[in-house]
Amino acid sequence: MVCDSNPDTELFQENPKVVIEILSKSTRRRDLGDNKDGYLDLASLETYVCLEQSRQLAIVFQRTALGNFEELEYEGIEAIVPLPSINCNLKLAEAYRKVERVKKTTPTRSVSPIDELA
Repeated sequence: MVCDSNPDTELFQENPKVVIEILSKSTRRRDLGDNKDGYLDLASLETYVCLEQSRQLAIVFQRTALGNFEELEYEGIEAIVPLPSINCNLKLAEAYRKVERVKKTTPTRSVSPIDELA
């Protein structure tokens, strides 16, 4: 989600507020490694969401009031991921609506702090 778009001729956005990626076996390491580090360095980014393909799980990196990021996990079909910077919520039921292979799980939420980015 970008509030201040680049020209239509560009293939990327420079100032995203929210980035959502789908993790797969082949991209998981890159998405949660170099991609995550690059996104979390963007001053405009407030939320980076990674959705697992194999189960109903969102791994969320949310910017705090202090400017660092905390890692949150939302799991289960009833889970709802808040996206405060764009004033909306991502319902995992909607995100996984057309996915047939996903293992059903019960809703949970866990928090683990991430060190402040320098």
